[in-house]
Amino acid sequence: MKKQLLLILLISLMIFTCGQKEEKFTFETGTQAYELADTLATKIERLDPKKNEVLVKTEDFNVTVGETLEAIFQNFGPNAKQLASMQTDVVKNIIMSNANGLAEKKLLENKAREMGFTVGEAEIDSVMQMQYEAAGGKEAFEQRIAENNIELSVVRESIESGMLISALLDEQIKTEDFVITDAEIRAKFQPESGRRAQHVLIDTRQDTTPEQKAAAKKEIEAVLAKAKMGDDFAELAKKYSDCPSSEKGGDLGKFSKGQMVPEFDEAVFNMEVGEISDVVETQFGYHIIKLNEILTNDFEDKREELKNQVIDEKKRVAYEEYLTELKENKNYEELTL
Repeated sequence: MKKQLLLILLISLMIFTCGQKEEKFTFETGTQAYELADTLATKIERLDPKKNEVLVKTEDFNVTVGETLEAIFQNFGPNAKQLASMQTDVVKNIIMSNANGLAEKKLLENKAREMGFTVGEAEIDSVMQMQYEAAGGKEAFEQRIAENNIELSVVRESIESGMLISALLDEQIKTEDFVITDAEIRAKFQPESGRRAQHVLIDTRQDTTPEQKAAAKKEIEAVLAKAKMGDDFAELAKKYSDCPSSEKGGDLGKFSKGQMVPEFDEAVFNMEVGEISDVVETQFGYHIIKLNEILTNDFEDKREELKNQVIDEKKRVAYEEYLTELKENKNYEELTL
């Protein structure tokens, strides 16, 4: 739970944190971000902290190398230093992604303020209180963010920024303006929800020689022959399977596509009900599989969920269009590293 709460907080900061307001950002020597920029400049010249070059520019503000790296440290703490050991192209992508994130955040926040949206201290306090409660108290929360070199003021600024942007987007992108057709909803419908199967596994993860592997395969082939001859699959699993599911006759319960390892997944989702597979090899060893049931969805039961998927998709499109419009109005330009 502690790690989950921290992850949520860090994601929130990654989306909404920005180094300064509209004034020119000062890249201070001696900071971790400055030192990292100095190291990275040996392979990416434009990251030289003494130059503090612009990465994204608009009519109203610029986002610089220093501001971007400071934000990365605010988001990820000491882990930001790992950039120094990454490949050049990866570093460029990470830094430019964060620079654009900062610039887009500023565009939206500035627009929200321009339209008169405000967030009161009491509203921020209310959200902070929820953060404290989720973390087990104010002291625990403050200790947690301190461990990641995140200042409380930054958290408050992030909350304020997030609330301003949410208010703006709620005003600009309204669900009631969307036209949702039955055809769009039905296009999202997947009749099959998953499968139910049993298996027998001969585990080969401890087998270190070709002879051991060959013996394991011979064993699973013998079990397969018994299953094909009509022996009870559950009893075979109880007797021969190395999987913990053997206690339940090899029953794996219900699962959807993509939940199992690729080889197993491909086999089971190409079988008919009642069919027993040939030997399937995965990272765990050799399997034989019996498909017991193909699970299906009811369209009407899923209609509201599917409708919400369509709405979410339309919101994403509307958001991208709105952001593009803001960028065009402010002569937004992304420079290259």
